Amino acid sequence: MQLQGVFLKRYWEIDELIEHWTLLPNEITMLANKSGANRLGFAVLLKFFQYETKFPSSHSDIPSTVVDYIAKQVDVSSFEYRNYEWNGRSMMRHRGEIRSFLGIRKGTVKDAKEMVDWLINKVLATEPDLSHLKIIVEKEFRELKIEPPTPGRIERIIKSAVRAYESNFFQTTQQKLSPECCTQIDALLSTSETQEEEALSLNESSTKTSLFHYLNSDPGRVSLDSLLSEITKLQHLRKIGLPDNLFKQVSPKVLQTYSKRAATEHPRELRWHPEPIRYTLVAAFCWTRSQEVTDNLVDLLIQIVHGIGARAEAA
Repeated sequence: MQLQGVFLKRYWEIDELIEHWTLLPNEITMLANKSGANRLGFAVLLKFFQYETKFPSSHSDIPSTVVDYIAKQVDVSSFEYRNYEWNGRSMMRHRGEIRSFLGIRKGTVKDAKEMVDWLINKVLATEPDLSHLKIIVEKEFRELKIEPPTPGRIERIIKSAVRAYESNFFQTTQQKLSPECCTQIDALLSTSETQEEEALSLNESSTKTSLFHYLNSDPGRVSLDSLLSEITKLQHLRKIGLPDNLFKQVSPKVLQTYSKRAATEHPRELRWHPEPIRYTLVAAFCWTRSQEVTDNLVDLLIQIVHGIGARAEAA
């Protein structure tokens, strides 16, 4: 996952500049012992942090229109901004002053570990989207009055949490499945080994249609045959015997993610997974597929009845 840069907005209307980049009297007071580049640089850092809850990573993160607007307020030429020593001692000291002024502290390794635990226990059962998770993590750091880590560090925190969550999720899901249920899942993935070997030698997909492929197929055009086919699919899915409480603590959004992951893999690839992953992915697929097939049956029945009525009226 590639995270976006710190600062994206480059053009500001005058009312936006006034709202977000105007120094207040108590903020002007903090500039009393600063002059030149340090005075302007400090003011830019302060207002940027208030807007983004993080410090910029380079001079170029701040648009020239913003620098010009702040420069006029502190009576320093905007050209001095180029002389502000990025990552120098003064800047490090300025960051500390700004954190203290705003009641924000720098994050620690312990904070990162607690964020991982928070994601595992409170978030990942309902939110699988990585881009959304980034926003959630940044928001939580802000609410905790902790300076958010760099985008790369946030990405590592999220991935660490996802790995731990999935490992536990796969294990606990497998433990809920009976041996008979696991046997039924393995049967779904069964294909002809001879045909698979021939297909692999030709660098092609196996032409053997497994039961898993059949369950993953579309209902096709409206007809009695397609209706009967969907009924057969539902019978196969119910025969697996998934426990009613299997995914009780997991949101449909998260479950759909694992279901789609299984649906896009070949049965051979699913068989290669370790048992906890294999059984969880296929169980998630069968769980959501049962609901989809039921919906397909309802839609097909309605369309068939509608077609019979239309033909009766025409006659």
